[in-house]
Amino acid sequence: MSNTRQPPRGRITILFTDIEDSTRMNCAFDDLIYHESMREPHCQRMRAAIDCHDGFEVKTVGDSFMVAFERADDAIACAAAMQQSLAEPPITATDKDGKIWTVRVRIGVHTAERELVPQPEGDAGRIDYQGRDVNFAARVESLGAGGQTIVSDSAYRAA
Repeated sequence: MSNTRQPPRGRITILFTDIEDSTRMNCAFDDLIYHESMREPHCQRMRAAIDCHDGFEVKTVGDSFMVAFERADDAIACAAAMQQSLAEPPITATDKDGKIWTVRVRIGVHTAERELVPQPEGDAGRIDYQGRDVNFAARVESLGAGGQTIVSDSAYRAA
């Protein structure tokens, strides 16, 4: 992860992503094939959208991203760009049984109701955010299915 932006603070908007069925997909391929054919191209497309929409990549966990934005409309535009980049052309691979797997991502966007301040995390000097709004943003993402973007009421109003 390479961030040249400062982490936003205040009533920020948080975006979470997750690849649908990534565990099953990873099991269908060996780790190297999954990483090179599916996960890495996905990460490249996600980071390109984040960079184009002034996002701050907070962290990745597996194939999931947490991104912070100063503005809700940037977060929503980023989510749309992410979905479009994964749709055209799709990232696919065929497993040993002939099944074609396609990377599809669910995205959740939520604008914090309270001010959030970036906090240093551990000795690595990385930044993270904590609190109810971060947890709520993660739950918004979990409501979706691959190819869907779910936007909370607060993010909708802020945009």
